[in-house]
Amino acid sequence: DLARLHSLCNHIAEADVPMAERMISQMHFSLQSRPDTQMPTNWAKVSDRFLATNGGVSETTIDQLTSLALAFGDLNAAPRLRSVMMDQNLSSERRIAALDGLVQVQDPHLLPLLFQLLDDDALRSAALPKLAVFNDASTPSKLLPRISNFSAADQAIAAATLASRPAYARAMLQAMLAGEAPRELLNSATLRQQLIQLNDTKVNALITSVWGRTTEISEQSAQQIEKYKKLLTPEYLASADLGNGRQMYRQSCWACHDLFGDGNAIGPGLTGSNRADLDYILSNIIDPSAEVGREYLMTTVTMQDGRLVAGMVVDENNHTITLQGGSSRDSVRKSQIKNDAAGEPMILRSEFSLMPIGQLQSMTDEQVRDLIAYLASPNQVKLPGSQK
Repeated sequence: DLARLHSLCNHIAEADVPMAERMISQMHFSLQSRPDTQMPTNWAKVSDRFLATNGGVSETTIDQLTSLALAFGDLNAAPRLRSVMMDQNLSSERRIAALDGLVQVQDPHLLPLLFQLLDDDALRSAALPKLAVFNDASTPSKLLPRISNFSAADQAIAAATLASRPAYARAMLQAMLAGEAPRELLNSATLRQQLIQLNDTKVNALITSVWGRTTEISEQSAQQIEKYKKLLTPEYLASADLGNGRQMYRQSCWACHDLFGDGNAIGPGLTGSNRADLDYILSNIIDPSAEVGREYLMTTVTMQDGRLVAGMVVDENNHTITLQGGSSRDSVRKSQIKNDAAGEPMILRSEFSLMPIGQLQSMTDEQVRDLIAYLASPNQVKLPGSQK
């Protein structure tokens, strides 16, 4: 409890180095599973003696102190973490861990460094989502001129970051209209859904201008299913390129579903499903919310800093909630979630599936044919240009 931590901090601050290291190790072990433990009032004595000046302790102890400082929100950890994060001679894993730590302590000096990391190939993918943490008007102007030069994966992450706040989203959509950012990014049904969830009138109008009208497809699911059933005759499906179908699967389904051991187990596995039934597969793609288990529902969390974090709940306890959305996983502290007017955390459990609507709308007829034929195939096929 807090009284014991207070007493332990006093002993650490006054002990010789070997004894202090043993007690620091004990404290670190005890608090690993409690990230929201309140900072003891006299933690500063320990932090100032060993973390701010090193104090002659080992690197292992410094790592443990840094971890404790992160748990307590102690900014004394920030200078060391900034140094690690920007050191290109260190491993990406260690630099990314430092980046995560700086976000955790809400380092006020982090944002300019994140802008620098936009040009760092090793850390760009990790840095991009962190930009959403900061409500800074200059973020779109730093990000958008670079986005066309990013890899496809980084473009998708950058777009999701810009879709996290209404002002950022407006800037991105306006850049698309002006030809200064790839309009093709809006072919992602996931991105369109995220933008619509901002519930911003200007954003919705810009989506219509850039991409077209987006509606809840469940109202038109019967017509959509009938359209594709007429297209996907047995003769037309027999002409499909199954390798390209697997490539389409990789782009549309792989992030959440597993088929033949290829993919992720966020949504239901597809290998044993009724994939050969055209009605079954079309209804599940076109209207994924018609029948869905609670474990696959979309959950949206509103943070105190204005961010919107959405996904499927993969872990939840008294201190944190972890959401998986596509290939992105976010673990947030419940103490940092905004409360509604009634004082309750703003955690919205949607009635809709995590699987986005409109998956087939951005595909050509040939791509739809190839995808559906691959999903119905009894065996795995090779990706184009690959041995696997």
